[in-house]
Amino acid sequence: SERSEEEGIKELYDWLEKKDISIDNLSLQDGSGLAPQNRITALALAQVVKHGLSIPGFRESLPRGKTSGSARYLFRGMPNGDQIWVKSGYIQNVRTYSGLAKTSSGKEVTFCFMLNNFSCSQGEARKLLEKLMHDLTNFP
Repeated sequence: SERSEEEGIKELYDWLEKKDISIDNLSLQDGSGLAPQNRITALALAQVVKHGLSIPGFRESLPRGKTSGSARYLFRGMPNGDQIWVKSGYIQNVRTYSGLAKTSSGKEVTFCFMLNNFSCSQGEARKLLEKLMHDLTNFP
């Protein structure tokens, strides 16, 4: 049987709670993430990524810096750019990157960087976030 969008959203909230993912300040209005009323915190998104890493095939589904998907053009000229697996998201005045980075000692760090209502250009926002993500690879 078909389930309603409302039932699907409730199921998603239930799943997040079962995984101990913070639902504070979370507002899901549709299943696509494109509704302007949708709200999610960077913490919740990073927790989703962290949980996802325990699922076989999840890491491989993330574009890898300098190598695949939407991340193949990121981190050019940056030595450890291929040590970042990242999913990007963008809607008007919001740019987000979530994923994991491998540090210089091999430790894996999950992250989510989110810019809202920024006043710089899209290109400047992307470059700032790209640098922050790359900086993670330099941590011990």
